[in-house]
Amino acid sequence: MRLFLGAARVRLPSTSVVFTSLTDLALGCLEIAADDSGHLLGRLLSPACCPRLQKLRLWAVRFEQDRAKELVLETSTLLELTMDSVETMKSLELRAPNVQDLKIRSCKELEALTVVSASGLKELTFSHNHLGVGIHGDLPCVRRLAISLSSHTHLYPFYNDSDINDTGICLLKRCSSASCIHVDLDIPRKELDGWVDLIKDKIPQLPNVTSLAVKVHPMSERHSLGDGVVGLLTRFNSLSYLSLQLDEEFGWMIRRDDIYSKDAGHLAFICDHEDHWISNKVSLAQLREAEFRGLTGTGCELRFLRFVLESATDLEKVTPRKEAELAHLSRGTGTGAAAGSTASLSLVFYCPGPWDSAASEFCAADAAGTGLEPVSDPSLCVRL
Repeated sequence: MRLFLGAARVRLPSTSVVFTSLTDLALGCLEIAADDSGHLLGRLLSPACCPRLQKLRLWAVRFEQDRAKELVLETSTLLELTMDSVETMKSLELRAPNVQDLKIRSCKELEALTVVSASGLKELTFSHNHLGVGIHGDLPCVRRLAISLSSHTHLYPFYNDSDINDTGICLLKRCSSASCIHVDLDIPRKELDGWVDLIKDKIPQLPNVTSLAVKVHPMSERHSLGDGVVGLLTRFNSLSYLSLQLDEEFGWMIRRDDIYSKDAGHLAFICDHEDHWISNKVSLAQLREAEFRGLTGTGCELRFLRFVLESATDLEKVTPRKEAELAHLSRGTGTGAAAGSTASLSLVFYCPGPWDSAASEFCAADAAGTGLEPVSDPSLCVRL
């Protein structure tokens, strides 16, 4: 059953109503009007009313009354639970021993999550929620974890958000059996003073993780990619798969001061800064496959990728997902190739548009400085 109610104000039944055949329920865009709406919603979703419910999604659900912002879900049949933008929920207690997949996203007022008897929970997504959510309960069986983190913060005299990653770090520690991690990584604009790393010295080493996917959201231009990502990569030394995806939006690669310049396209590819990430140690000796998407072609971007892959001595495949939009940069025998190896290895990059001639000029003029050989027709790097 799918109910999208267009922000309607809804009163839940005060008496038990039984939906004997309901296995899949999605409620979206509604406000629950009742003094005890959290209790009523919990009862409506319980086995007493939905004895066969296996899949539940709540999206843009709002509790009207302040005292109704605690939700307790107790069900033995539920297998999948997704909560998106449940705006006024402050506390969620989940008593669902058979739930296998739990997703909680963009619940901006959530302050506490209590998971009771979650022995069946294998996949957990907890991202872009209220800062500093208290996590209670054991999560010993989670194998796939998705979280949101910030790479850095700015420390100002009257403002300090250095605890912005506390919930994500807590989940990384509690889900110690997770082998697959997905991170939505925000990289704030780098300023001259007060740019503090929030990851490298706060997240422990995670030797059990073999698969890492990072979606990068640079809040300014693309030249901060290396400094923003490298701290996270130092936490993993057993990866066999790595994916880095940048926001595929052309405007983010142009520095703010150059947006209105007639040379903005050219200036976007000029790297006039130090590569601070080069002093970090990244160990990817077990890496077999890497995927890079959303690349813009800046020199520091390619230098950083070469730096990341230098320790990947057994790398077999580097490829994007969209094969229709490729630019091939063949690599020599040095970077990431095992000594004496005769196998050829290609770096295959997905380059989003729109592009102008500056990108083609970059491929022809600057690729050699990255240790990568340009293709015979440089325009293939950017126009597809």
